[in-house]
Amino acid sequence: MKELFTMAWLQVDRDIESMKNWSRIFLHSFCIAIIFQGLLLAQTTDPVKIAQLQARFQNGVELEKEGKLNEALDVFLGIIKDEPKARGSLFFAGMVKMELNDPESAIDYLTRFRELEPKDFKPIILLIQANQSLRRTIKVDALRKELFEMRSSASIPGLSDVKSYTRERIRGDKDTLIEINDFFDYKSEPNFLFMGEQASANSGIIRSLVVFYNTDESAAVRAKNPKFADVEVFDFGEQVIKNGKAVQINIYRQEYEKPTFDTARKWILDAIKAPPKPITTIPLQSAP
Repeated sequence: MKELFTMAWLQVDRDIESMKNWSRIFLHSFCIAIIFQGLLLAQTTDPVKIAQLQARFQNGVELEKEGKLNEALDVFLGIIKDEPKARGSLFFAGMVKMELNDPESAIDYLTRFRELEPKDFKPIILLIQANQSLRRTIKVDALRKELFEMRSSASIPGLSDVKSYTRERIRGDKDTLIEINDFFDYKSEPNFLFMGEQASANSGIIRSLVVFYNTDESAAVRAKNPKFADVEVFDFGEQVIKNGKAVQINIYRQEYEKPTFDTARKWILDAIKAPPKPITTIPLQSAP
């Protein structure tokens, strides 16, 4: 059991970091593509004006990277005013609006981007986050279904290799951020259904909690009685982090039914607020 959970956590840590790196690379490539191709929909054909728009867009991207969100937004909105179909500025305006905690406005810009680029998956993830923050469950479910189908089609290079995406970001106290990740396939390694991480700008990851499909326990229960042939066992636990290092794994509960996102979300947020008493504790060999 210890080896199972340890390997799963190590694997998902690598997967999530890989996804973050892949996303940065993909987004950077997207920026370059927009700079050179995104203005093909521009109303102007004047090469001087196009060069000016490209320079403004690049400036906005740099401001966003530096955390100067309002300045970046002004740049992107200025471009959109001049060129309503400037795809890169529509996308980045939506992304910055999300960072500024204005999901309603973000939805408008990202929807306009999707009308121009219906096969692009990036705005779908941001739209899921925006609608999740507004508790629009029906819309989230529809977007999530579309994202899963897009991944299954293997039509997007690299997307089929990604294990999860961030479904919700919650800003907490003292400059902390909680991210809840939704996994595409809990029946494949690392067998995670949902993962919640709390991080701070100064300390990095503070809490790391997971709803995990327990394959061994599921098989054992099914073997005991044919009536339980379809039973799936899920554990909710935490990789306990002290001084930046994982020291043990706590298992807080075990359920014989797959939890919904709302249920898992409640477990995660309640545990972050007040850690429950573990039903099982697994020390890690690497702990001091």
